[in-house]
Amino acid sequence: MMKIKNSLGHLLLFHILWSSSLITLVITMFQLYLDYQEDIDLVENRMMQIQQSYVPIITESLWVQNMEQLRPQLEAILRLPDMKSLEIYANDELLISVGIKTAKYTIDRNFPLTYLYKNKEVNLGVLVVKSDLEAIYTRLYERLIVILTTQAFKTFLVSSFILFIVHHLIIRHLSNIASYTKKLDLHQIDHSLYLERPDRNDELKSVVQALHSMQSNLQQSHAQLQEYQNHLEEQVRERTQALRMVNDLLEEDLELAAKFQQSLLSIVTEVPFLKIACRNFPHSKVSGDVYDMSINREKEFCFFLGDATGHGVAAAFMTMMVAIGLDTVPHHLSSDEVIRQINQLLASRQPEKWITGIYFRISPDGQLKACNAGHPSLVIIPQNGDPVVRLNERGCPLGMFQDEVVPYMEETYRLEEGDKVFLYTDGVIEWGNADDQFFGEKQLLRFLDEHRDLEVTMLLDHLFVHLQTFANGHACNDDLTMSCFQYHRTP
Repeated sequence: MMKIKNSLGHLLLFHILWSSSLITLVITMFQLYLDYQEDIDLVENRMMQIQQSYVPIITESLWVQNMEQLRPQLEAILRLPDMKSLEIYANDELLISVGIKTAKYTIDRNFPLTYLYKNKEVNLGVLVVKSDLEAIYTRLYERLIVILTTQAFKTFLVSSFILFIVHHLIIRHLSNIASYTKKLDLHQIDHSLYLERPDRNDELKSVVQALHSMQSNLQQSHAQLQEYQNHLEEQVRERTQALRMVNDLLEEDLELAAKFQQSLLSIVTEVPFLKIACRNFPHSKVSGDVYDMSINREKEFCFFLGDATGHGVAAAFMTMMVAIGLDTVPHHLSSDEVIRQINQLLASRQPEKWITGIYFRISPDGQLKACNAGHPSLVIIPQNGDPVVRLNERGCPLGMFQDEVVPYMEETYRLEEGDKVFLYTDGVIEWGNADDQFFGEKQLLRFLDEHRDLEVTMLLDHLFVHLQTFANGHACNDDLTMSCFQYHRTP
């Protein structure tokens, strides 16, 4: 049987003792009060007896001035129960006194001694009677001790007997029920609970029946749960296998989509007046960044860099649409007109996404013409050490509006020997570290300024290593593309 620190038996005994003691104390105090009033009434009756029986005799003796008779009369009164002292005063002077006047608790009564002479009352003095209450208090205290002792003994016996009955009839069975309930286990709930007592239709039997009913329900529920678990595990295995097959198919489709996307990226490797370097790092197998390069009929180098919102499959489809659209737009048009036609092509299909981009052309004589559609600024790095230049005119992203809410503007710049043109997507400046700090445009421009003498391929490689160092192991959350072109004047 398990041990309980604050058992019901202890609590029951405590409450029986304090409630019985309280009731006993109240009843005892009430009884003592009644006894006290009874004793006081007896004293008052004696005082009345003195007034009626003794005062006339004492008055007669005082009138005839028979002092020898007064003292025996007062001593007779003193022999009455609880009388302490008697005194006779005449003209505020003590004539005679008997008894002891040191009592602490007394009841005092003054009886005038008047004699009727010739139908006229003559005041002879005052009889002062003091009744002692110490004997009354002593009797009350002794009675209190006896009552409390007997009541405490009786309360203890009754409480112990009640505790024994309650423990035998209830508490020991509750302990067995608690021990049984504590040992219940979902895997071993086949044993029943039995109480060591005659069969009675009472509350304990109802509790046992409820536990047996709960036990039966638990067995059924456990069996059902086991069946559901086995069925669920089978379904999970089947669906896991199906998902694995679907995932394999999706992986194959993504591989095909990635190859198709790469096939759309036209690359020109030999341009007499340019050195070309491009780096593309997709966030997933397919990229939301796109670039396209070509040579138009005027022998100008044409380049487009775009970044679709988001990344993944949806962004990749957007870039494919742009790549296909670029093949339909004549590249001899001005850069702002090329951007305008691409925007009309995308906006007419009302896509849920849009794409930022830059389109520029470089002629053999170094004339740069560019148009920006909501993309990070094109950066020019002069070879002569002048500060880097940003082309800041920007229109709306492609596909967002059919109408030009912000007009597309063409900007021009004359490139000199060795000047570099740098383009990038926002994955470069938004690559963050563990402290949620982005690399940022200012740090990018500072890096380009400090490393302007590097060859274009080495410049991009060094920049990527610098980005990784800054991120300190924190992965880039976007597609990342960088392109750099160095102009060399042809003879």
